[in-house]
Amino acid sequence: MNTPKGQPPVMNPSMELSGSAPHSAGDTSLPTSPSPAAGSVAAGRSAKPLFIPLKTEYFEAFKAGTKTFEYRRYGPRWNERTCPVGRPVVLSKGYGKQHRLTGVVAEFRQRYMATNDWLDCYGTPGFAACIRVALQNGSKKS
Repeated sequence: MNTPKGQPPVMNPSMELSGSAPHSAGDTSLPTSPSPAAGSVAAGRSAKPLFIPLKTEYFEAFKAGTKTFEYRRYGPRWNERTCPVGRPVVLSKGYGKQHRLTGVVAEFRQRYMATNDWLDCYGTPGFAACIRVALQNGSKKS
């Protein structure tokens, strides 16, 4: 791309803004998560809260402060676009409305998982959406 010296390149409107370069047939590298700027903190704060239902043991661990990451199978529902840093989060003990915690997505990573806990839950190794949730003070509603 030819640009004047010292000037940033002008992006063609037809270029994709996915956060990672397209992969060639011989490219064996894994896609990376977009930078925090691509997650749009400002947009995340005005977004509908991300609802995460949890088993009792995991809900209680978040409540006690001993758990900060939630792991879900990476895909259309759990990815960089749906879990941007700054997006509000509602952690729920099951699907009821009695026990809820609120917070925000503080970090997002994509990681390959093959641990026993992962295999017990999903059956096969795979990529995980690793979502760090920062609870808001006084969010304990249970």
